[in-house]
Amino acid sequence: SKLIATNSGQCNSMPMFYSILAQELNAKSYITYSPNHSFIRFKSPKGNWFNAELTYGAIISDAAILESGYVKTEAIKSGIYMDTLSLHETIATTINTLANSYIHKYGYDSFVKKCVDSVRKYYPNQLNALMLESNWQTQTTMYIAKQKGNPPSKEFVKDSKAKIEFDKMHQVYSQIDALGYEFMPEEHYLKWLKGLEEAKQKPENQKSLIHQFTR
Repeated sequence: SKLIATNSGQCNSMPMFYSILAQELNAKSYITYSPNHSFIRFKSPKGNWFNAELTYGAIISDAAILESGYVKTEAIKSGIYMDTLSLHETIATTINTLANSYIHKYGYDSFVKKCVDSVRKYYPNQLNALMLESNWQTQTTMYIAKQKGNPPSKEFVKDSKAKIEFDKMHQVYSQIDALGYEFMPEEHYLKWLKGLEEAKQKPENQKSLIHQFTR
């Protein structure tokens, strides 16, 4: 609603709105992720893939996306980055927004885990959902640990229920690592975004579509 009212948004709202409009026009486009970012991918009539970078209003090459240095081969293979989301996966990701708003107001509880499970039912490797699950599991484990003493005493390790939650926490950590995720510091993300503005001017990004797109 803010995007519609103000004609301004960010890399979450703009691709989502674009996707809604494309669906209404029966045009195929797909939301895609890169580290800390989302954009639109679509295929030309000739079968070539293009990246619509809505933050800077440009058609950007894959190379420009990969220049961040935080998109590993494993991350592409696992589908957390550079993959095209189905309609069900796209809708499922909006539950993450609900979960984050809930956390901001109420903190972590079983409702957050319910949101995570709902997202992963349709999109098992959804990175943001896994991050939420990781945070939720860590909060749960630390709460139990606090009850056992701060720092946790030996009783924590002996408690079978506490041990189960502790193991679950590390299982989620391992799952995220196995998907090829690498933390991208904010300063690197902002530097990469600035690089996209420069990449917009490169010859390989000067497709005829760009003039229609940014007019």
